[in-house]
Amino acid sequence: MARTPRKRKERREEDKRVMVTLDVAGMYYRKDVEVDEGATVEDVMLAAQASNGPRGAQLDFETETINGETFLDSITVTHQGKSARSGQNKQRIYPDGTYEYYDDDVILNKKTGLFEPKDPTREFVLAWQYYVYDNNGNDLSRFGGEARKVVPFTRSDTEYAFEARFAPYTVVWRLIAIWLRPSYGDSLKVAMRMS
Repeated sequence: MARTPRKRKERREEDKRVMVTLDVAGMYYRKDVEVDEGATVEDVMLAAQASNGPRGAQLDFETETINGETFLDSITVTHQGKSARSGQNKQRIYPDGTYEYYDDDVILNKKTGLFEPKDPTREFVLAWQYYVYDNNGNDLSRFGGEARKVVPFTRSDTEYAFEARFAPYTVVWRLIAIWLRPSYGDSLKVAMRMS
């Protein structure tokens, strides 16, 4: 379901704003937004969505709830006016239109606590994964207790918490493939017989 921006609470004088760049890899989307200190990655996405204008790239996204936690399900970027430009080579312009990626449907295995594809014959699943970088380029989202875990993007993470002293930040979303078993070989034959 498409998310709508939440009403902002009234700002107090002592509230600090933090600059964050949102980057969606492979979709040619990059946007600078301001959020309150302590914001979540979802707040960054909502701020970018709220700043959609009549020209340029338009961001939309959908979420899904699994076991009471909210995860990103899809990102849609609609480019207009030659806004689809490569981050590495500004001369490379991609066609205007809609770019949309969905992750694969998963379920939570209550015995193992791990996510599994709804389709047990899948060799891999596609999943959205985000990375948070501080002003020094340090990857804050892949260390400590949250390393290599699927983290809901609505949760405020104490490892980075978008503190003003480490701004500006960059949030990068990537759609990644996670292999569940080998593509070839004896292990695949065994896995297929078991399913």
